[in-house]
Order: sequence, then structure tokens, then C-alpha cells
Amino acid sequence: MAKEEELQDCRDKALIAFGTADIFNRRFISNQRKLRLLLFFGIAVPVSVGGIVAAFLGIQSIQQYLAGLIIVAAVLSTIQLIVTIWSLLAKWENNANYSLESSIDNNDISRQYKELAEKTSNDFERKYDLLNQKDELRSQQDNRQGITDEEKRRGMRVALRQFSRRCAYPECNTIPYDLTPTDCPVCGRYGITFKVKKLFFRSQKLLKSGE
Repeated sequence: MAKEEELQDCRDKALIAFGTADIFNRRFISNQRKLRLLLFFGIAVPVSVGGIVAAFLGIQSIQQYLAGLIIVAAVLSTIQLIVTIWSLLAKWENNANYSLESSIDNNDISRQYKELAEKTSNDFERKYDLLNQKDELRSQQDNRQGITDEEKRRGMRVALRQFSRRCAYPECNTIPYDLTPTDCPVCGRYGITFKVKKLFFRSQKLLKSGE
């Protein structure tokens, strides 16, 4: 028979795994976007220049501009090559593949914990132990990926909203209904919007203090 503390542990771990899945899903999307842009510019720049040169090669009136166009293309190609080298060093493709794997795995772990807490069975202890082992292994791998505090706060807000849970921070203690960042140190303080807002308020305070 499952103990109440074990059921609560399942609920908590379902929430954490869901938040972690969101973190790596966002990383996957970000890396995929960068790889697609890199591929696009790697093909588009030389093809565009080659097409323009081939199309207007016989027109004398624009011959003077072709040299400048080729220089611009050379500069863009050099930049694209540098970014390509950086993508290899930063392992964008490997990071994208890992992030996708982790996102899928954590979503599955979250689902299993949720089901285990809701549908207890005679072999609860066996399933609970096996799932804890799987979750521990996944967590060890994910923790080596350098998850930032900002990512953790956003992941927490996503998970709290998904499971309709209240934030554990006493001064917050709310159930998030959207992903608009707040000043909560547990489920807020993330994203460009929040940073710009904080910068604006700080500048306002400095202006008032200087009056």
C-alpha cells in the first residue's frame, strides 16, 4: 500500500520533470532555429551572388557594381564560416539532439509519476523504485548540461501552471495562469520582458533619487 508521503513525492517529481522537459524543449527549439539559419545563409549567400553575377554579367552598365557585390559576398561568407566553426565548437547539433531526447524522456517520467500517484496498485513499491532510478539517472545527465537559475524558474512556472499548483514561495503562493514573469524568486524573474521592466524601474528610482 502506498504511503501518503510517497504519493506526494510522485506529485512533486511529476511537476519537476515536467518543468525540466520544458527547459530542454526550449533549448531544442533554440538550437534548431540557429542551425536552420546557419544552413540557410550558407546556401543563400553564394547562390544569390552567383545568380546575380550570371544574370547581369553581360550588362556593361552594372559591371562596376559586381566587384563590390563580390566583396560583400566574401565578407558574408567569411562571417558565415566563422559562425559555422563556432557552432561546431559549441556543439549546437549535439545539444539539439540531447535536448530533444531529454524533453521526451522527462515528459514520459512526469506522466508516469502522475499516473502512479493517481492509480495506485499492488505493485506500487516496485514501480515507484524503478521510476525513481530512471528519474535519478535522467537528473544526473541533465544536471551536467548547466541548467541556469533563470531556466529553472521558468520551468517551475510552466509546471505549476500545468498541474494547477501553488508556488511554494510564501510571498507568492499563487497558481500561475500564464507565463508572464513576476518578481517571484521561485517561479519568476526570467525573460527579456522582465529584465527590461526591472531596468526601467531601476532607472526611474535613480532619476527620483537624483531629484
